[in-house]
Amino acid sequence: ERDKMTDKNNEIVKKIEKNGNRVSNSRLSSHACVHFEISFDRISLVGDLVESEELAFSSFISNSIYFNIFDLHASQIKGQSVDNVVYFEYDKFKGKAHERRNMRVEFNPNNLDQNLRKIIRDEFVSRMKNTGFSRLDLAFDCFENIKDYYVLSDAALKKTIIYGRNGEPETKYFGSRDSDRYIRIYNKKQEIKDNKDLEIEAEDYWRIEFELKRERTEKWATCFEDLNFLKPDYKTIDDFNLRSK
Repeated sequence: ERDKMTDKNNEIVKKIEKNGNRVSNSRLSSHACVHFEISFDRISLVGDLVESEELAFSSFISNSIYFNIFDLHASQIKGQSVDNVVYFEYDKFKGKAHERRNMRVEFNPNNLDQNLRKIIRDEFVSRMKNTGFSRLDLAFDCFENIKDYYVLSDAALKKTIIYGRNGEPETKYFGSRDSDRYIRIYNKKQEIKDNKDLEIEAEDYWRIEFELKRERTEKWATCFEDLNFLKPDYKTIDDFNLRSK
C-alpha cells in the first residue's frame, strides 16, 4: 500500500511541476494558428495526512522558517508561507465529521522557488494518502489579439461579456462560477496596467483561464476539447446589421 501511495504522489508531483509548455491549438481559428504559453496558475491539492506522520509533520511546521502558523494543535494545523504563496490547512476531526480529506494545500506553482517546491514534495505530498486535486487553474497566454474570436461550444454555456472604456470586449466569461469548469478570456495587458500600473512592451497580451473543480480536475488535459475559437471573416457578410452583431 505504501508503494501505491508513493506512485500516486509521484504523479501528483509531476503535474505540479509541469509548467511552461508551448503548444498550438488548431481548433482556435479556421484561418490561423495561435501559439500559447500554458501553465498551471493555481493548484488546490487535497489528501489525508498519514496518521503515523502527524507528529513529524507538526514538528517540521512548528520549526520551519518558511511558514507562519495560525493554529497549531495535535490534530489541527493551519498556516501559510512567509511570502504568502502557499496556504495549507490540516484538520483531522473536521475532515472526519464532513467525510472529506483532512489536508488541503493551495499555491501557484509559478511563484514557487526551489525550496518551496521541495518542501511541498517532501513534507506535504509524501506524508499524504488519497491525494488528488480539488481545483486546478490553467492559464493559456498568447501575445496576439484574440478579442474578436468567437467561442463555439459543443455543450450549452452561459456567456457574459464585459466591455472596456473604448467599447471593445475586455473580458469574456463562459459557464458559471459554481460549475466544474469556468472559463475567462481577458486582456491581460490591460489587467496588469490597471492593477499594477505597469505597461508591458508587447502590443497584445491575452489570457484564457480555465478554472476546474472536483472531478473535472482529472480531465484537465481535455478542458479545451469541446470548444472552438473562430475568427469570423466579416468582409463576407453583406448585411451591415448582422456584421455589427
